[in-house]
Amino acid sequence: MAENGKNRDRFFQPTRVRTFASTSSTTFPTITGTGPSTVVDISDSPMVTWTLQVVGNAVSATSWTVALEGSLDGINFNEILKHTTLTGDMQNLFSGTTLFLAMYYRINVIALVLGPATSITVSVLGKQ
Repeated sequence: MAENGKNRDRFFQPTRVRTFASTSSTTFPTITGTGPSTVVDISDSPMVTWTLQVVGNAVSATSWTVALEGSLDGINFNEILKHTTLTGDMQNLFSGTTLFLAMYYRINVIALVLGPATSITVSVLGKQ
């Protein structure tokens, strides 16, 4: 039934829903060796787009390969982004329009040669 001045459809009531996109940001400081980090639980607000940044402390590290890995169960992880020496120190690596839904994430330092750097800091930003 159409809505007009005299009658109103009592079964179809349009409602407005307002949602707020959330973000998750984690910094993993003073990394000096290889291997996976602790798991970050974002299951209350899963993320789909990602940014990854690697910064050498004091100076740029000689070489590195750092992967951002995502998971739906917190146990089995797959690669979302891979930041390497070719990407560059202090450069952001974006997932772009490719969506990677994850309820858990971690970083995995696959290879690291510090050289003159004392450590590296890895920053991750996820957005719904």
